[in-house]
Amino acid sequence: MHFNGPLVLDEYCMYTFHNDSLASRNKADGSIIWSTFIDDLDLVRGYTNHIAVDNSHVCLAIGGNSDTVAELRTFDKTDGSLLWHYDFPVWMLTEPLIANDVVYVINDELWAFDVNTGDSLFCSQESGTLRLTQPALTNHRLFVATHDKIFAMDHRIVNAIQDNEPVVMDYRLYSNYPNPFNPETTISFQIPQKSHVELQVYDVTGRLVRTLIDGEMRTGVHQVQFNGEGLASGIYFYRLTANDYKAYGKMLFVK
Repeated sequence: MHFNGPLVLDEYCMYTFHNDSLASRNKADGSIIWSTFIDDLDLVRGYTNHIAVDNSHVCLAIGGNSDTVAELRTFDKTDGSLLWHYDFPVWMLTEPLIANDVVYVINDELWAFDVNTGDSLFCSQESGTLRLTQPALTNHRLFVATHDKIFAMDHRIVNAIQDNEPVVMDYRLYSNYPNPFNPETTISFQIPQKSHVELQVYDVTGRLVRTLIDGEMRTGVHQVQFNGEGLASGIYFYRLTANDYKAYGKMLFVK
């Protein structure tokens, strides 16, 4: 087996390439959790390959050479399924930066995508023909450097949990953190008005394994702990129901 490219770690898993596949492995014993073949691309001979992860996604940026295009692919972190991809006209691509449900990448210009849907949020052409470097984010400000300039811009805040005093305008279920987890993870959600809330966890067969919330809750951002002790390793789903709103999330329990 040929291992190549970068190695990215989170609390319980490591993400890397072997041959022409992207793989998630258990940090404890190296066993493969999932492996996804990257068709039509040679990861071994690729000019640049970069991986970035957040709570729910694995973003793979693949550059090639002057005869190929660059590509950004985003996968579900729990099972490796492809969520979306985007082809760029220029072969060079930097390492992705994921922050507050937005993924940033440099391909001559600075691009921003919704990490969940792949929708393009903006393409900044302020740099002209200058070579941009890896972006950085701090205190809700995004910084991008060239060989002689630094560009700073406001970052679109999409996660109300990041704010000290969030203003809740709609219903929303956030990705659990950490993910994968062992044995505890936090599930967060927001509701814009007093609502009857149900938060339940199911296994892959659809069997209800835990009811975390069932009752009236005030408006605002809420967090609840889920402990997987006594459950088998694997994928679990959580469902939030608040008045007429329903949303689902997916998490991976790794012992």
